[in-house]
Amino acid sequence: MLSKLKSLFIKKDTSNQVDEGTLLYSTDILGFTNREIQGQTYAKVASLIPQEESVLDFGCGRGDYFNWYGTTYGPNIINYTGVDIDKSLINAGKELYKDIKLINKDWKRLPNNIVCDWSININSNNYQYQKKNKDNITHLHETIDVMYKHANKGIIILLASDIVDNKIDWIKYNPGKVLNWARTKYKNVIIDHSSFMNSFILVIYKNKN
Repeated sequence: MLSKLKSLFIKKDTSNQVDEGTLLYSTDILGFTNREIQGQTYAKVASLIPQEESVLDFGCGRGDYFNWYGTTYGPNIINYTGVDIDKSLINAGKELYKDIKLINKDWKRLPNNIVCDWSININSNNYQYQKKNKDNITHLHETIDVMYKHANKGIIILLASDIVDNKIDWIKYNPGKVLNWARTKYKNVIIDHSSFMNSFILVIYKNKN
C-alpha cells in the first residue's frame, strides 16, 4: 500500500530505508497530514457501518483503523481484518496493536473464504503506480470488483477527486465517471463528495432492495 508515498520517505533517508519511527507512528506514510484528519476520515467511514459488523480493510497499512475504532467505541467491539501488500507496515501494525488480524498479501489474491460484512478502502488507490498494460482506472475497477466479492453487505472506498485542483501527488478520479461505471455494474450505489475537500466516498450496497 502507498508505495509511491513511501518512496518519498526513502529518498529523504540517507540509508535508503524508512526508519522505524516513521513506520510505527507516521500519518504521512498512510496518506494523512495529521492525526486529526486521520480520525475525521475514519469517523466518516465508521458512520456508514453499523457497529459490530465486520470489516475487511483493503490497503490497511498498520491497521490504524482497528486501533482508532477500539479507542473510540471500546476495545474488542470490531471484528476486523486488514490486508496490505507492504510487509513492513503489516509488521509495524502487529508490533503496535494487540490481537489485530493482518494479512500480508496482494488483495487481488485473497482466498475466497475471507469475507466480512463490509470491505473498506481508505486512500490506498490514490498512491498506486500505473502497471504495465494497465491504467489506473482499470486497476480501480478491478479493486472495486474484488472488494465487492469479499463483502456480504457492501463496500466503501475513499478516492481522491479530480474536481479540486491541488498540488497533492495523488492519482485523482472523476466522481461522475466512477459513479456512472458503478451504477451500470452494481445496482445500489451512492457517492458523497461533501465530506472532504479533496476526496469523495463511493458506497456500494450488496443484496439491498
